[in-house]
Amino acid sequence: MILSDILINRRLTDSEIETAIAKLFSVSKKDILIVDDFTEVEFDPSVRVLCERWIAGGDFPFVFSIYPQDSNLPSINIDRLVEYLCNTFGLQCLISDDDLNPFSMILVQNSNIRKRVVLNPIRFDEHEYVLLEQPLRDIFPNWSNDFITKNDSLYSEKMFDFVPKRESISNFGNITPWREDKLKT
Repeated sequence: MILSDILINRRLTDSEIETAIAKLFSVSKKDILIVDDFTEVEFDPSVRVLCERWIAGGDFPFVFSIYPQDSNLPSINIDRLVEYLCNTFGLQCLISDDDLNPFSMILVQNSNIRKRVVLNPIRFDEHEYVLLEQPLRDIFPNWSNDFITKNDSLYSEKMFDFVPKRESISNFGNITPWREDKLKT
């Protein structure tokens, strides 16, 4: 179980990360190792949870991933982790919506508010995570799909009850439309 690429709207301190991980995984803070790049760290068998964090640009300048190292740890899904972070620290987080479109994400504001958003593809290429403020068709004239922007919300009273704006994305080949069945759990 890897909990990867959680984008956060502010930088977290190591203490905040340790507090969240310790609580969710029921480990002590000494069992947690926080690094900038896990490929440059020698394996330490006493580490039960490895956390990699890095600084990005844009509205979501903090990105981190969690790599549990102990198979006896409780299974934590990304939704539970992100809801805890948002509720405890007053954050907004972006997580993958598992769509083939790399710019499509889910914005989580607390345990009750989620909405599908789209990252600005131009800023994304500059390693900045910024929500799209205008429809893609305004940026790319040949774009025929009405993607959701920062000010749109597809959230309804029922969690994850999203409705796609259109059925297909005609200008980008094999990119599939949003799939409601993947979001309803």
